[in-house]
Amino acid sequence: MELHRPRAGQPGELGRLAGCAVRAGPGQRGQGSRGALTMTERVAGEQIALLRCIGYAAFSRYDRDVDILDLVFDSLVDAPGSEGVRRLRFAGYGVTLDVDRTELGVELRVLPTGPVVVEACGDKATRLVSFLLRWPAGTQRPVRTAWVML
Repeated sequence: MELHRPRAGQPGELGRLAGCAVRAGPGQRGQGSRGALTMTERVAGEQIALLRCIGYAAFSRYDRDVDILDLVFDSLVDAPGSEGVRRLRFAGYGVTLDVDRTELGVELRVLPTGPVVVEACGDKATRLVSFLLRWPAGTQRPVRTAWVML
């Protein structure tokens, strides 16, 4: 699968969403060892190419001066049935961030305690969010949570 810059009329539906066209590579133009690609294989190939394109775009915007906290607990997966509240825990690099999402809003708890600046980055359409934590005194390297859908 090759990614190509869009030209008028070329990108497939998934390619338009990612801002790049998705076309079959040389061995995938319908005459591989098994014959023509099925529609399912073609759609799966476009989806893989779309994810690759999005991954490259996300990596190019990655802040290299920030450590990433891993998602270590999600109540949707680890404690199903906790209705009304979604609990998340991010941890790493000596920092723990607990996030409670309720109908009223979002509550954050940071360990170790002390003054910290929290910035929320997100997209309302996809509900993806990531929190950036910075310590004003510079006592700790800034951290960002993994992206998660709230």
